[in-house]
Amino acid sequence: MLYIRKLFQRHKLLMSINIIYFFIILSSMALTWLIRTEFAIEHNSQMVIRAPWNEIFIQNVSVSFLMIVLGIFSFGIISIFIGVYNLYTFAVTIDHAYNISESYLYTFSIIMTHGIVEIPAIAISLYISTLSLRYLFNYTYRKEMFRIQSVNSFFKIILVITLMLLVGSFIEAYVTPKIVEIVMYSGEWYFDY
Repeated sequence: MLYIRKLFQRHKLLMSINIIYFFIILSSMALTWLIRTEFAIEHNSQMVIRAPWNEIFIQNVSVSFLMIVLGIFSFGIISIFIGVYNLYTFAVTIDHAYNISESYLYTFSIIMTHGIVEIPAIAISLYISTLSLRYLFNYTYRKEMFRIQSVNSFFKIILVITLMLLVGSFIEAYVTPKIVEIVMYSGEWYFDY
């Protein structure tokens, strides 16, 4: 106990950030447990939702860049909230897709066809958003504990994220609905309303 007290006195800011992260994770777990989401599907036409690629792209890029900017200004705390919310939404979507279809193939086809590109892009955004936190650790301990990107590599990573989200939006707009239609009407399952 004395060691923890000395550690906390020596590194008040870092310990405070760790406590905040702990409560973020704890509260997100509690919210996931408390919030029960149910959906109602009335017809098969609701199973395949089409959206223009540019709307999907703008939505994904805005979330990604919001995560980066707010994360840099808040030492990654706000971006962790956004990341946990995205993870929660992803889990609810998987649960919903499986519950309405009871098909692993449908669930995989609706999520992973575009998610295989979007999920790493959001994860990279989350990593980039902790830039200020990594800088704080390096400054506090007076040694390079974490790698800090140069401005040039920072913008290259931003460009890669943008391109990944662009590819993901095209896949989500054009490829995913076709694959879902093929899976829906392949005979594995079909709702007859």
